[in-house]
Amino acid sequence: PPPPPPPPCKYLWDGNLDDTTDQKHCPPPPPPQPLYDCSTKEVWSPEKAKWCCENGKLPKDLFLKYCSPPPPPPPPCKYLWDGNLDDTTDQKHCPPPPPPQPLYDCSTKEVWSPEKAKWCCENGKLPKDLFLKYCSPPPPPPP
Repeated sequence: PPPPPPPPCKYLWDGNLDDTTDQKHCPPPPPPQPLYDCSTKEVWSPEKAKWCCENGKLPKDLFLKYCSPPPPPPPPCKYLWDGNLDDTTDQKHCPPPPPPQPLYDCSTKEVWSPEKAKWCCENGKLPKDLFLKYCSPPPPPPP
């Protein structure tokens, strides 16, 4: 008959090979399975990306995709740009502010108020028909 199976391991192996107080050492437990498979190409959750960046050996493309820090935000602008390109008193110029939105939309064909007509005649680039309608001086009175 075959020999009986060994008795179950009664002691956890502590890594000490010189320990002679008992004769039965358990083998080391198998390594834990990784929490995530970092070799897959599907879209990763933020948790998987964090874990794989901290624990996984990643190919370059996945490392660059998930582990590279995002570029830093631009520093806050500290100076208003005065339009002087030769100004060397500071190194950070704010870009010029966006132009203000026009007070009126001068491209519409609805009936204009006198205020809109005055503003558009002074500020708007008008098509000829609207210019003639709203901005031309009135014809002289008949003699």
